[in-house]
Parts: sequence; C-alpha cells; structure tokens
Amino acid sequence: MPIAKIQFRELCREAGVVDAEACAEELEKKVAPQIQKTIDTFKKAEQNRLAATIKTIPTQAACMSLWEYQMVVNLNRDRASHHLSALQVDCDLVQAAKNHSFDMAIRDYFSHEDPEGKGPGDRIFPTTKRFLCIAENIAMSNGYDWEKVSATAEKQLMDSPGHKANILAPYSTHIGIGIFKGQKEIFYTTQNFGSTDRRCIDEMKKKQHP
Repeated sequence: MPIAKIQFRELCREAGVVDAEACAEELEKKVAPQIQKTIDTFKKAEQNRLAATIKTIPTQAACMSLWEYQMVVNLNRDRASHHLSALQVDCDLVQAAKNHSFDMAIRDYFSHEDPEGKGPGDRIFPTTKRFLCIAENIAMSNGYDWEKVSATAEKQLMDSPGHKANILAPYSTHIGIGIFKGQKEIFYTTQNFGSTDRRCIDEMKKKQHP
C-alpha cells in the first residue's frame, strides 16, 4: 500500500471516521494529484539547478562527475585557506581514481593496495609519465546524498593528519578524484595527486631517509 494511502487512513481514524478505508480512498482521489504536482515541481526545480551547476564545470574537468568536481572545489578551497595554489584537474589521474574507487566497492575492500598487491603507482604510471611524484588519499563514508558526499569525504580527509598533508602538499600540481557508490549506501572516494614540481623528489627522499 502506498505510504500516502496509509497516512490518509490514519488521518481519517484520528478524525473519528468509522469507515477509515473509504475516507482514505476519497482523500487520495482529491489530494494525491496535488501532492504529486508539488513533488514534480520540486523535482523540476532540482533538475534545473543541477543542470545549471553542471555548466560550471570547466572543459578540462569534463572527465569528472559533478560531485567529483565539487570535491576539487572543496579541496582547492582548503588549499587556498593555507595560501597554496589550486590543483589542476588531470583526466589520467581522474580515471585512475575512478577505477580504484570502483574496484574497492565491487571487490569489497578498503586499501591503497588491491588484493593483488598493486598500489597507486601501478594504476597511474602506466597511463601517464608526466608526473615526478604521486600520492593518494582514500575515504569511505555512509550516506544517501550525492550532494553531501564530496564535502563529507573532504572533511574526513582534512581531519586526518596524513591525508591532510597530501591535500596541502605545496609541491602538488594536479588532482584526480573518483567517487563510486557501492552497496549499503557506502561511498568510496579516491584522490590521486600528481606533481610536476621537482621539489617533490626532495620531499620524498626526506620521508624515506629522515
């Protein structure tokens, strides 16, 4: 039975109507069309807003979904607050990130390495040689709202010192983000960072030999 019909029946019972079922049917005939009209109006408004927002995605980020690009906006906002330059979208990094998020969701694991032991370098360097250094962040979050997932995951990552360090690395130059919705409303997010700045090599050496 539709939820509206159940609600109509309860309204009739609360009003003291003996034949609540007949009352509910009559309410449904008179009120349900107006309810549907209101829902359709809101859906249309949301679709128009979404279409207008999608138009704001720059051409170089056309390989991203709206929510992935929104995370780029959030990430660059965080970098700007620390007086760092914005990262540019790289579609090779985007594809690697999308592939990893998809793989984690489909094969039910959460790690930088897949079950075969392949890591970020194995996913990124076969498709592009332009980066001197790479880094990766991953996040997993529950939810139902695509519009909120990019902000939620970005906050999770910024609240983690290691992930925050990747987001705020001064030598990073490019970014690719992939978000995939798996089972049980779990969102898998991968951020892939690339650097064409030679300073990253010195930083990597410091991490290996502090």
